[in-house]
Order: sequence, then C-alpha cells, then structure tokens
Amino acid sequence: FVAFATVMASAISFAVYLPDLYQASALVLVERQVSEAVVKAGASGELESRLQIIKQEILSRSRLTELVERFNLYPDLRRGGSLEAALDQSRRDIQVDLTGPEQVSGRTKTVAFRLSYTGEARETVADVTNAIAAFYVAQNDRMRSEEATRTAPLPRKPPE
Repeated sequence: FVAFATVMASAISFAVYLPDLYQASALVLVERQVSEAVVKAGASGELESRLQIIKQEILSRSRLTELVERFNLYPDLRRGGSLEAALDQSRRDIQVDLTGPEQVSGRTKTVAFRLSYTGEARETVADVTNAIAAFYVAQNDRMRSEEATRTAPLPRKPPE
C-alpha cells in the first residue's frame, strides 16, 4: 500500500506541475463550382495542390514570425533570443489534416480539412486558429481569382 501511495503521489504532483494545454480546431470546407467545359483530366488534384501551397505559406518563416509576434506566442523561447526555437515549436503546434478526399456531388467539388493549434492560453489558441483559418480562406480566394483571370477568354478585337 505504501508503494502504491508513493507512486500515486508522485504521479499527481507531476500532473499538477504540467502546464494546461488547450487545443482549438477549425473545420474548413472549400467548395467550387465545376463546369464540364473547364474540367481537365488533371483537375481532380488541383484543389489539394492549392491547399498544400497555402499550407507551405502558413508554415513559412515570415508568416510564422508574424503570427508569433502578433499573438506574443512562446515568450519564454523568444526571451532566450531564439526566434528559431519559437518557430519550430509553432510548426509542431499547428496541424493541418485533410479530413477526406474531394467529394463530387452534382456540380460542386468539396474538400474539407481541419486546422488545429495547441497552446497554453485558451483565448490565444482560439485567436491563432481563427487567424490561420482566415488566412487559408483569403489565400484560396486570391488563388481562385488569379486562376479565373488566367482561364477567362480574352476579349476579341473587332475586325478593322
């Protein structure tokens, strides 16, 4: 009984010593209209490719530095003068997981992915997750607009 009590007391004191961790996640659905005239053989992976590009942008040094400074993330790591350690930790704390393959129903393609962020402050975790989700949505809209501009037919000049 004494050995059991000692082990339990050690486990409880260790659990109390650990910091509270919070995780926020956002489920992002990306839909787009599909026109049979525009569909190409390789178009099925186009959306996933665009999302991977956006993920790489989110995890880039400049974007993570902006997030770390904007939300004052990892102050202990940064206090030691190591921004690189804070960036590495943020890369581990941000997760992006596709929740399923593209689903085609009617003329709409849908893909869903889950963004999550883990941290020690409840409000900050929610704010960071929302900022990342907003960035994904804004970048996806920007890339779709650029794609639409490239694929739109150019106006023809009237014959002279």
